[in-house]
Amino acid sequence: MDSVIGTKGAIEVNHELIIRVLTKGTSLNDLTLEDIYLMMNHTKHPPYC
Repeated sequence: MDSVIGTKGAIEVNHELIIRVLTKGTSLNDLTLEDIYLMMNHTKHPPYC
């Protein structure tokens, strides 16, 4: 059960970081796979760490 809670927490953190990258109303359909990889790389390694 702890791994489920930890996973949910990690998802919430990623969600918050993605919101910082994408402006409101941005369609995910307009993103390329490269855009998504870049965004996820930045959420895993934010510059303020």
